[in-house]
Amino acid sequence: MIRTIDLCCGAGGLSLGARSAGAEIRLAVDSSQACISSYRQNHPGVPALVHDLTDVDLTMSLVRKHVRSSPDLIVAAPPCRDFSSAGRLSAHRETHAPVFNATIETIVRCRPADVLIENVEGLITFLRGRLLATALHRLVESGYWVCAWKLDAADFGVAQHRKRLLIYASRRPFTSPSPLARLGWEPGLPVSVAMALGSLPRAEPSRKRPGAKRAEPGAAITEHVYFPPAARVLARMQALGPGQCLRDLGAEWQYPSHAALTGRRAGGLPAGLRRLDPEGAAPTLVGRSLRLLTHPFEDRAITLREALRLQGAPDAFRVDGTHDERAAQVGDLVPPPMAQRIVSAVLERSGDEGATGAPRIVDLGLSSIKGRGQISAALRRSLAEYDRGARALNMAA
Repeated sequence: MIRTIDLCCGAGGLSLGARSAGAEIRLAVDSSQACISSYRQNHPGVPALVHDLTDVDLTMSLVRKHVRSSPDLIVAAPPCRDFSSAGRLSAHRETHAPVFNATIETIVRCRPADVLIENVEGLITFLRGRLLATALHRLVESGYWVCAWKLDAADFGVAQHRKRLLIYASRRPFTSPSPLARLGWEPGLPVSVAMALGSLPRAEPSRKRPGAKRAEPGAAITEHVYFPPAARVLARMQALGPGQCLRDLGAEWQYPSHAALTGRRAGGLPAGLRRLDPEGAAPTLVGRSLRLLTHPFEDRAITLREALRLQGAPDAFRVDGTHDERAAQVGDLVPPPMAQRIVSAVLERSGDEGATGAPRIVDLGLSSIKGRGQISAALRRSLAEYDRGARALNMAA
């Protein structure tokens, strides 16, 4: 079995994909009690611990206790709110860069054969690319061959456009195009919103206030309740056509608070409410904004179960905690079908693929989902500044 550690495990979407690909999860850690409670329901028998990952020494003691030797694979999805556009809009966001840095340091000290890190595409330009550049070079200096690529979950059988940065590092040399590059060039069959939600039973209205804990003992399909919208919200939902958002409607439909932001916000008016297009993929799910996504055929917000379907999670998948905690876990989930495909590509590698020379950054595909080897100007400058003249980048053609 492939001995695997899941750092910043959340509710367990990345672990679910990794296990489906043949990995054996020996340890999972996260700083959130609600996430660990969810993880234990989704992965019974796996040691799942509440732990502050910035304490790298304690992390290493947990690894020695539960894994006992260097793991074969580490997967990680560090908190991303600092790096995402949604996080940057929050006046109360926490600082997650230390967790990202601690994740890299833990990987270096554990010395696994292979590493997969998932994060938002905003990491590419965060701090003008310096955080990502430093992480990539830290891995190279520690003996890893490295690639980084932007991928879209919609290309992996998920009914959602979810652009994510994937970093793959391996002690087994590889050549360009890297495993991630090959995945990015071979998208799978698209899955629509209607296909993802079609087999669910009709959702029931909830009598509980939105912040209350879930109470669905014995329910065949959990998390499939909605909170009836207020009259002013209902009127706007009824005006939305498939794929439309509030910004597409006339001025009379705009909220005064949204109109006040015009001219002070890049992109003009906020999108606000959005009705899902049944024939297309959903936009990126964000926990705090799930209430703004309107069902494709009904005048209500989607349920958490419908959101989990749009993430590619099975109906047996559970989330625990308050409503806001559960919504955040759903929004942060790594889509299991995407995780399975990527981990499978890593585990199916054989040999060193004829690569020679010292460990290096093999290829980068970061400027667009379909782009090959193009990177942002900010990241290019950061990479050059980090180790000018002493580094060899073999970009994808």
